[in-house]
Amino acid sequence: MLKLLIVLLTFIITTVLTACAELGVGSNVAVTQSASVTLRTYAANIEVVSYSNGTTITNIATSAPVIWADDHITKTITYTFADGTTNPVVSVVPGVSSVFYSVNSETVFTKYGDGTTSSTTNTAKTSLKNLPSVKIPQ
Repeated sequence: MLKLLIVLLTFIITTVLTACAELGVGSNVAVTQSASVTLRTYAANIEVVSYSNGTTITNIATSAPVIWADDHITKTITYTFADGTTNPVVSVVPGVSSVFYSVNSETVFTKYGDGTTSSTTNTAKTSLKNLPSVKIPQ
């Protein structure tokens, strides 16, 4: 499922980048010395810079390293643009757990987005054979 999601996201990003290239998005535009930056907006790997003279430029990130926190579920992608600005995008990617049972225990295996795994084994505290018998009145 994760691989399918990655393939789908890659396809979407490639399609957007191709469309932007055909429209000339991200190409250099002459900005006069008197124009100053009035606003920068970000959408993941896209930066839109607005200038005081009404000009806007759309830039695509030049790099996007991924860093995982020590908790294995917090993911930060820091998009860096040619002008040196960055757009850090933080998301939480929960681990996927599977539970396996044996005679008197359960083991929970968890795989996290950063590739690490963990397991925990819980032993039963009681069983049906340890419970007191109950007589049912007739």
